[in-house]
Amino acid sequence: MKIQPDFLNGIRGLCWLAELQGKDEEQLLIAEKYSKIFPNENTFNELIARALVDLKRYEEAEVFYRKWLEKGGYYLNVMHRFAYVLWMNNKKDEANEYFKRQIQHCKQSIEQKQIYSKNATYDLAALYAFQEKRNDALKWLRKYEEIGFNIGLHKYIYFDQLFESIWEDEEFKKIIQRQEKKFADIRAEIDRLEKEGML
Repeated sequence: MKIQPDFLNGIRGLCWLAELQGKDEEQLLIAEKYSKIFPNENTFNELIARALVDLKRYEEAEVFYRKWLEKGGYYLNVMHRFAYVLWMNNKKDEANEYFKRQIQHCKQSIEQKQIYSKNATYDLAALYAFQEKRNDALKWLRKYEEIGFNIGLHKYIYFDQLFESIWEDEEFKKIIQRQEKKFADIRAEIDRLEKEGML
């Protein structure tokens, strides 16, 4: 049985929602549940790997990332996540190769204005933050702020382990505070419109 693409996106959405809320065990349970229902769908190997990363179960995460790759998975937009796992498993040479590849892919996407280019600015900030290149990380995070944070990412960024080196940085905090205010204002406006019966 083939899964419809929109159904897969729905499952990704459920996993993403759990991840945004820091509900790592729930995220893993969702991915594992659907992987049993659809054992031939390779997407679930990547979703399980991502959940295991959030749980800091890096050795298991590597197994699922490698399964995903062996079965034809090659989604360049998440290669830095695999690289992070390799790094945490002390496979730093291999990790660095994937980090370099991801940086090139991000910059190329931005130059060519591909669909991924918006998230590429966030991913570049993450990559440079992990490499403890503060100025480069903040440069790309400011660019991402100019484009506009995706909903929820201003919260997820505190779960995103690639950013850990700048979590306490004052400029980083100011960027996130501006996003929190922006989304709080949007929420307040929605509440006002609902109260007035306009929504």
